[in-house]
Amino acid sequence: MANYNTDPHDIKKNTITFAELYEEWSARKFEKIQSSTQDTYNLCFKKSKALHNLPFKDIKTEHLQKIIDANKELTMIRQFKYLYNQLYKFAIKYDIDKNHAQYLEL
Repeated sequence: MANYNTDPHDIKKNTITFAELYEEWSARKFEKIQSSTQDTYNLCFKKSKALHNLPFKDIKTEHLQKIIDANKELTMIRQFKYLYNQLYKFAIKYDIDKNHAQYLEL
C-alpha cells in the first residue's frame, strides 16, 4: 500500500543502472550523430563495464576516475570524460543525479 501513490518514475530514478541509463540516453542521442561517434561511445561504454550494474545515483567520481586511470591513451580518456558528462547531463535533466564527471582529472 505504501507504494500505491508513488510515482513509478521516482522508483526508476533510484534504481536505474549505468547500463540502463546509457541505453536510454543512446536511444535518443544516436539518432542525431554519426556512426563513427556512436562507435566511440559504444567502446567507452564497453570499457566502463565495472559501472554497468551499479545504480547510477551511487556512482561517484572515484568510480569514474578508476576507469580513466586504467586507460593510457589521451584521446580515449577525453572520450570517456565526454561520454560521462553527456550521461550526467541526461541524468540531471531527469533529476536522477548530479554531475560527478566534472571532477575527473585527465
